[in-house]
Amino acid sequence: MLNAELIRPLGSLSLILVVLFGVAWFVKRFKSKQSQSTAIARIVGGVTLGARERVVVVEIANRWIIVGLAGGRMSALANLDAMPQEESAQAATPCGTILKNNNTLNDFASSVQQAINK
Repeated sequence: MLNAELIRPLGSLSLILVVLFGVAWFVKRFKSKQSQSTAIARIVGGVTLGARERVVVVEIANRWIIVGLAGGRMSALANLDAMPQEESAQAATPCGTILKNNNTLNDFASSVQQAINK
C-alpha cells in the first residue's frame, strides 16, 4: 500500500499536469479562432501535377495568384481578379460542364501560355 509521503506528491503532480494541459488546450482553441480572422492570405485550391509539382491558387486582397511549386521553387503563373464563391464552385466542376466565366479562363490560359514561353 502507498504511504502518505508518496500520495501527496503524486496528487500534486497530477493536479499540475491537468491544469497545464487545460491551459494549453484553451490557448490552442482561442488562438485558432483569432488567427482565422487576421489572415491576409488564404489558399483557394490546388492541384498536384506530379510527385513534387503542384499548382496552388492563393487569394490575397481580392486577387487570385496562381503559383507553381516544384522542387523547392515557387513561380507566379497568373494574377487574376478573385471569382465570387458560386462561380469558383462551378469552375471546380468536371470539364464537361459549361462555365459561365470564360473570360477569366481564357485570361488564365493565356497567362499560363506566356509563362511557358518565357
